[in-house]
Amino acid sequence: MAYQPPAYVRVVDSRDPHLAFEWDDWSDEEEALEKDFYARLKGISHRACAAFGIATAEWILYRFSALEPTPVLGDFIESAWAQEIALQYGHAWHEIADDDAWVGPVRGPIHNVLMWISDAIADAIEGANPMLFTSWAASLAQIVLPDPAPYLAWREKVMARLEALYPREPLDSLGDVVPREALDPLFEFRSEDTEPLVNHFLSRLDPGGNVYLAPPETMLEEGFEGTPYVFSLDADRAARSF
Repeated sequence: MAYQPPAYVRVVDSRDPHLAFEWDDWSDEEEALEKDFYARLKGISHRACAAFGIATAEWILYRFSALEPTPVLGDFIESAWAQEIALQYGHAWHEIADDDAWVGPVRGPIHNVLMWISDAIADAIEGANPMLFTSWAASLAQIVLPDPAPYLAWREKVMARLEALYPREPLDSLGDVVPREALDPLFEFRSEDTEPLVNHFLSRLDPGGNVYLAPPETMLEEGFEGTPYVFSLDADRAARSF
């Protein structure tokens, strides 16, 4: 399917071609940690944390979409949402992207946030620390957006939803798959709609046309359990109950 930015990032036009921030590809200032927000991320499931990071990346990509409109960015975001369901669905950004080609005040922030969400997804699935990479993404959004206020308002609404629906459980830090719709404050999301929403998303993907998505036969060869691009909430929960 052709990637479309979510409606909530298009409520305000953040695509100002003027860049009011300074950028240094060799600096780590964008990795400043918001301690209070980092603490909040520790209270939600790892999948919810990764999903928030992916949605934040969509804010950043939309901000730069008039300056860097390459379709591969949307392809990767689709892959990232699929990888939040199962890592075998796709490839991390830094497995394919050429680091030397993604520098400067437009491509540099894009490169960083897509690396961070790749690492957040992997950390979520592997039981590590997705909160760190997601918090860096949230800090970066506030640096590059012309006006961070709409992002921060969205962040508060979405975090309240994630905290209510996806609290981190000590014996199941990964948690249920978080559909993309759960990150849309205007969507009347219900957790019982997870399976149909996820299957609708998967059914619209095109592994043959998106280099970041794995072909079904490759997934099966590499040991994927179940039917590629078909999601079962019961099976996903059973796989976590050991």
